[in-house]
Amino acid sequence: MRVKRLHKLFFPSLILLCGIALMSLGASVVSSEAAPAPDVFTVTFESDSGSFCYIDRRIEPTDYLVADEIYARKINAPLTEKRAMMSRAVRAGASYERAVTLCMPKAADTVDEMERALYVPCKDAEMTFDPSGTPPFTIKREKNGRRLDREKTFELIYICAMRGYGEGIAPPVVAVKPEVTSEKLIARTYLRANFSTAFSADNVDRSHNIALALSHVDGTVLNPGDEFSFNTLVGARTENRGFRRAKIIMDGDYVLGFGGGVCQASTTLYNAALRAGLEITEVHPHSLTSGYVAASLDAMVNSSSADLKFKNPLTEPVYIAARAENGIARVRIFGSKSELKIVPVSIIKETIAPPEEEVVPDVEHKYLPSEAESGERLLIRNPKDGIKSEAYLEYYRGAVLVRRIKIRSDSYRPLRGMTVYAP
Repeated sequence: MRVKRLHKLFFPSLILLCGIALMSLGASVVSSEAAPAPDVFTVTFESDSGSFCYIDRRIEPTDYLVADEIYARKINAPLTEKRAMMSRAVRAGASYERAVTLCMPKAADTVDEMERALYVPCKDAEMTFDPSGTPPFTIKREKNGRRLDREKTFELIYICAMRGYGEGIAPPVVAVKPEVTSEKLIARTYLRANFSTAFSADNVDRSHNIALALSHVDGTVLNPGDEFSFNTLVGARTENRGFRRAKIIMDGDYVLGFGGGVCQASTTLYNAALRAGLEITEVHPHSLTSGYVAASLDAMVNSSSADLKFKNPLTEPVYIAARAENGIARVRIFGSKSELKIVPVSIIKETIAPPEEEVVPDVEHKYLPSEAESGERLLIRNPKDGIKSEAYLEYYRGAVLVRRIKIRSDSYRPLRGMTVYAP
């Protein structure tokens, strides 16, 4: 019992004496002007964004659980012990970040600060499509960004800890590459299709309608999977929307109507879309053959019931330039380069002769002048054969035909000729 009592008295006294001695030693260290103790590890990084310094300072526990963790992880242990623990962790397969922050958790704060300061975002390349320009594409080059190589930074801290110091180290950075590069954008500017049809520029109203319709199409960008609708884009062919009266085909005859000539615009676009490899989802033939394109390669549209639609089945956008001037309607479609050349082919399967010419008196002098002599004649409508036709797409690799597919079959009515005479 006496030994136990002495034990209780002696050890508290010893602890108190040791505490007083440590406090005295601490006071002398604080008051000294000398450099920090060599066991205080410091590493400094220098960059164009500033200096970043990590000092391996002591961490005071907030409770006994934290104290236990600090002890287990050697956080407040001498540098030699930290080196041994970090080295064991790396040999066991831990990342440098895991190994360093095991013993030096505050190093992560310094690395986080460096990461924020050194980060420069990359900038994607940009492309502007101006169908009236020469060239129609303007490309602004991409810019690389940068970011801190986090694992490499911790590796440098680890190496410096093994040496005991580190000063003036350049932070390791890696380039951040933009996803969209000028090279990728340039690859989208290949001319996949170029198709044109001719019209009489002397027919002012019809020429106006063709140009107006194509102006609504001009500059269209069709993204992968998107569907193009001619009627949606061009809108109703009305006087209020700027369209004029010109000849249209209705029920197998030529009559005046607002928007006459718009079908030539849609047909020109249709043929360009075929050559560009776009997926046609809706197309309609005229009741009569057209003079500006081969049979089964026309695309009749009207505002109410007949549309021209196609989808972009490619993995990149396509760009449409469309205009009409000087008697030429032209559509160009740009996109990624195709391995195959696509050639539409029209085949006439049958020709149907028109009925006998219709000869009628011009009683109201609608076509002939009132002073015309009796029996004087005037041909007002040429006869036209009816046709049964088919259209195919032929795919060529170089000069070799690799595939041929049928895309449509159509029947066009014959047109009866008409002559009037003065009664």
